[in-house]
Parts: sequence; structure tokens; C-alpha cells
Amino acid sequence: MSPADGPVWDVAIIGAGPSGSLSSLILARLGLSVLLLDQAEFPRRKVCGGCLNGNSMAALQLCNLADLPERLGAQPVKRVRLVYAGRCAELPFQNNWSVSRSSFDWALIQEAQAAGVTFAPAQRATMGEVSGSCRQVELQSKTGHSTIEAKIVILAHGLKAGTIAKNSRLGAGTILTQVPQRLSDDGLLMVIGRGGYVGGVRVENGRYDLAAALDVDFLKTHGTISSAVNELFRQAGFEEIAEVAAADWKGTPLLTRRPEQIAGERWFAVGDATGYVEPFTGEGMAWAMNGALALAPIVQRSVLQWQPEAIREWSNLHQQKIARQQWPCRLFSQVLRWPWLSLGLVGGLRLFPGLARPVLRHLSRPIANPPRVIT
Repeated sequence: MSPADGPVWDVAIIGAGPSGSLSSLILARLGLSVLLLDQAEFPRRKVCGGCLNGNSMAALQLCNLADLPERLGAQPVKRVRLVYAGRCAELPFQNNWSVSRSSFDWALIQEAQAAGVTFAPAQRATMGEVSGSCRQVELQSKTGHSTIEAKIVILAHGLKAGTIAKNSRLGAGTILTQVPQRLSDDGLLMVIGRGGYVGGVRVENGRYDLAAALDVDFLKTHGTISSAVNELFRQAGFEEIAEVAAADWKGTPLLTRRPEQIAGERWFAVGDATGYVEPFTGEGMAWAMNGALALAPIVQRSVLQWQPEAIREWSNLHQQKIARQQWPCRLFSQVLRWPWLSLGLVGGLRLFPGLARPVLRHLSRPIANPPRVIT
């Protein structure tokens, strides 16, 4: 059945990443009719480190999904290694896991479907105009064009809009099936260099996830993503890694951006659609899922009766629950753009690793007063 053949939906969600799929799951459990849309077929590749920190695990527990990472074969991440110019600092981790986004996102979608969500992949969706008590959503697929209506639309489509920062980097990622010994351990490796950084972590089925953020000029100089990433490894003191050179890399649009608004008449944004901040140890997944948790009660009320005050309510709540937790990553991303600061950071943490504990606790701390979720 085509999405357009259904009734007026309570909620239509554009984007089936963690913020969109978890939003759909929560709202379906609250008794709403939910249509989840995405332009991709699933399972699909996604450029991401795939780390789940304590904040992410707390969000999953609130949704009665605490065992999901283990069911998917997620790997424990017991430490993070920061490497710059041959120097290395190690920091201990607790309650951190790593899993590929292809497995994790697809599993969340399946959980949502089990809760009653209608999932429509391969649909390029665009939010349309307000029509009475609904918003229109335009759909384009291989079979043609159609229009649906929903009382509330949630934009969870990631890096689609917003003002791009002047020093924004390009994202790139791949998953290695043959893992070189020098990358094989139980930690998150973060290699920092002049021109960007690359993070690596083991995921399910013995594979290794690599995700990089690269300066545009640095990438142009080296020609290909694989060459640029290998240069970062070389700067850090690694020999060239053949598996990195031969890998099938996927790129992203420019990363750091901020939209003009994150809510409007009968629509709300969540996840990366509210603005992208470079994550480092799984923070992006946590922000996405906590955003879904925080937004759900507002959407539930807005479906029953739309109130313009909901726009300001979500903007304020997002600032309190999500944006305030992002400042360490904003600061860290700026530090990594200056070689002498990067050297000082790694050198300082090498001698005094305890300095990072307050920041790591801040990033892993669950949101205060989480909403009740029907499981």
C-alpha cells in the first residue's frame, strides 16, 4: 500500500535515522498513527562512528530497548586513545558500546514497525503547506508523485538545511572487513592531524568502523578520501594502512551547520536537523535519541490540539536538554583546528588523564527529568 492510500496521519516523520525512528516508536506507543519516511532503502550505510555512550544507553533503557545493542552484537568500548604527532593519551570509558549504523538504524525501524509504525522507504519527502488542521507532505518515488497529510510533521532528515559554518569539514566513513592488527583493540582510536581527524572502533562481526572529518582544502590536496585519511595516520606516526587505501569510502555534505529555526506551524525538527555539531565519542547518537524523548510529549499534545506556543516550547526545551550539552564538542572541534592546541591537549591528557573525567561525565549524563515512555 502506498502512503498516500492511507488516512490523514497523526504524525509524518521525514528521516529514519535514530531520531526519526525512535520518535516514531515512542509516538506509536502513545497511541498515535505514525508514518515514517526515508529516501533510502534499508539497511543502508551511514557515515558515523557508531558509538553509544552512557547517555545513549539511558535513552534506550527508557524505551525498554536496553538490550538492543547486545542483541546486535555491539562491542564494548573500554577506552579512547587520542594520537597526535606520535604522542598518545589514553582515557578510560564505562558503559560505552559500538555498533554499525546500518544494523542499529534498521533494528530501530523494525522495533517501530512492531509498535505499529508504517515505514515507507525509497520516498523522497518534502514538507508542504498547511492545509486546514494538517500539513501536506510531498512524496516522490520510482512509481511517481503523491501527497499525504499529517497533523504534525517531524523533520529528522539530518544534514539537509541550515547555515554552514565557514570552517566546516567534510565527513567520510567506511567499514573495514579485514582489520589490520595495529587497529585491533577494545578502544576508540582517534587520530588527529593537520587537516582533520579520523576515529576508528570495532563493531559487530569483527569489522572496524572508520569515520573522518576532513578540511576541504586538505582533501583537495590529497585527491581522494583514502589518501587524505592515510596522510592523517602518517602524521600520527602510523605506516600507510593498505586496507584504508583500498576501502570503499562514502562522503557527506559539509558538517557543521545551524538552521534558522527548529519548529514552526505544525512541524518540529529533531536530531541533526536541529543543527549539526561534530560528535567524537557517540554524542551525536545520544543527542538524537534524547531529542526524540524530549519532543514526544509536545507532539502528542500538538496532535490533539495545535497551539502556537508549542513552537517556543520546543525551541526552549531543545536549548535546555540538548544544546547545553553540546558545548564540549563545539570547543573540542575548534581546538583540533589548531596544531599547537591539539599538541597541548594530547600532551596534557597524557600526563593528567583525570582532567577529562568531568567532560566525559557531562557528555554521558542522561537528560534530567526524562518524559515517561509507554513500553
